[in-house]
Amino acid sequence: MKHRTSARTPVVPAAWRGRLALGALASAFSLLAGAAPVGNASTCFHQNEGLQLRFDLDLAQDSVDAGYDVYLVAAYAGHWFYRNAAGGWAAHQPGTWPAPALRNVAHPQKSATAPGNALHQSIAEPAVRSAAGLAGLQLFAGFGKSGPGSFEDLLARQRFGAVGAIAGNEAVVAACPATPPGTGPGGTRPGVPDATPPSAPTDLRVVQATSTSLRLQWQASTDNVAVAAYAVYLDGVLQDKVSTTTHTLTGLAPATSYALRVHALDAAGNASAASGVVQGRTQAATSPAHGRPYSIIGSSLGSKADHNAGGYTFFGQRHLLARFTDFGSATGQAPAANTKAAWRTHLDGIYPILTSTDFNAQATESGATLELSGGTTPSGRWLKRSITQATRDRYPSSYRLRNWNLWDTNAYYPQMYYTGYINLSTIDAPGKYLRFYWTDSSNPNRNVWTAKEGGSLTARAEGANTGVPGIYSDAPVRYTDNTWMRYEILADFANDKVAFYANGKLLTDVSRNYTGENTGWLGVGGKLDYFLLNNTVEMNGDLGEFIGHAMPYLDFSLRRIELADAPQWEQRTDAVVQVPTRWDNGQVDIVINQGRFPDLNHKHLFLLNGMQATYLGPLQ
Repeated sequence: MKHRTSARTPVVPAAWRGRLALGALASAFSLLAGAAPVGNASTCFHQNEGLQLRFDLDLAQDSVDAGYDVYLVAAYAGHWFYRNAAGGWAAHQPGTWPAPALRNVAHPQKSATAPGNALHQSIAEPAVRSAAGLAGLQLFAGFGKSGPGSFEDLLARQRFGAVGAIAGNEAVVAACPATPPGTGPGGTRPGVPDATPPSAPTDLRVVQATSTSLRLQWQASTDNVAVAAYAVYLDGVLQDKVSTTTHTLTGLAPATSYALRVHALDAAGNASAASGVVQGRTQAATSPAHGRPYSIIGSSLGSKADHNAGGYTFFGQRHLLARFTDFGSATGQAPAANTKAAWRTHLDGIYPILTSTDFNAQATESGATLELSGGTTPSGRWLKRSITQATRDRYPSSYRLRNWNLWDTNAYYPQMYYTGYINLSTIDAPGKYLRFYWTDSSNPNRNVWTAKEGGSLTARAEGANTGVPGIYSDAPVRYTDNTWMRYEILADFANDKVAFYANGKLLTDVSRNYTGENTGWLGVGGKLDYFLLNNTVEMNGDLGEFIGHAMPYLDFSLRRIELADAPQWEQRTDAVVQVPTRWDNGQVDIVINQGRFPDLNHKHLFLLNGMQATYLGPLQ
């Protein structure tokens, strides 16, 4: 399935940030397929002097006695920017005149040293030292007779043309080549239109298909000046013009074959030969379901790093998370071999430990089993801890006997996000059901744990034998016996912030001045050492008490996709985190996680950053 989000304003490349002001211009520069009195155009990224732009303007048809205003325009993601005489860049708003000019010049025949009709122009952008982040940026130049109607004269007589197109992979050099008049590399002679088409795109293929979309990819074309765009055709009909070598066609019919081809275009309007026609077929129509792939198409979705070093999967799909499991790889309640490796395979990376480094060979005697039914998720699977007095008698000094390790790699991560479903049965004081440790922080504390006393949920940070006042949750955040609770921890090691949520409600303790996002607990710079499910837990297994964990999710980013039961985040009664398999700024692929929802009817997708939610649309 695929979902398209609403369009958002594009982001200016980082190298130009602060030099280009965002804006849009319904400009006649969209007519740039016309005549181009521009030649010898070249761009070069100098390692010390930045972007060097050179071009000639042909004034052979223009009055020798007039003065002229020269314009330089940058186009990026449908937005237009003008370079002004002060060397800055600004958006030109629709309907406002005159447009800002770069400089005023005389006709080149007035030159005392090299009279002629070619006006040689050189422009430098010292702050732009490389093409990184500038893919798709196009540069145009033109001129008009000086005066209030200068820009109108430029448009009326089509005195403009393309002078550069940035692919994003240009080399940075120690010296830019000289560009003699009429012989510039990649240019055309002044006054001579560019009639050379780009080469045909190659290796066109379908890289992803859903029931309503096809994602295409191809190899880039080349051109004597620059490739400006690619035209994408479906069954012989133009669908889109794009500046990249990938594109997703949406709104297609399920289980249908389509003929696909791509042409390259340059700024002069020349079109390449076709890439060659390939056939793409959409998948059969399917309704959203737990475990099915689903794609979200949009913009400004951000990114997520891949921390799944173990290659763990969810419904056969490798995800990006540090740790996530519905225990789907297990074939029984316990592995055949009672070893660390066997348990990690059985529980998708989770394993029992005696200390932070040693495997406890007798871990099964602590009452750990994988229950194959009865849980809150669609699979019903959950990790059950139930410790009897007989177990305690056998291990009277092993207070860490009951640790289960969710993560065990010491490294710095600016952010950490945990969520999962927890059942504390009827235990009044179950001990520490979650605990994470870190090293090298600016704060003497070294771990945070969560627990419960009566109906009050608690959390506390600890240092070397020194506790700090903990949270005892205010109403309405309370625990009800024998229920599954979704618990969340949002930790920011870069800014010394940590917050706790139960069933979407923030844990606060006004009497101890904890109003939500707590500071002074983590310090800054701490390296996460390990994260435990259960630590020094207290229960009476002989009376049926237990602690249950289902669908534990650990990631090193607060950015995530959630599914909720209302189109407004504040009005939700429940939500469940989704499992990403791909995440870039324009597309996020997930495996649908139904969580504890009874069905997926009338559900809605949100992009979360911390607890700030952006609505993406309905699940459909």
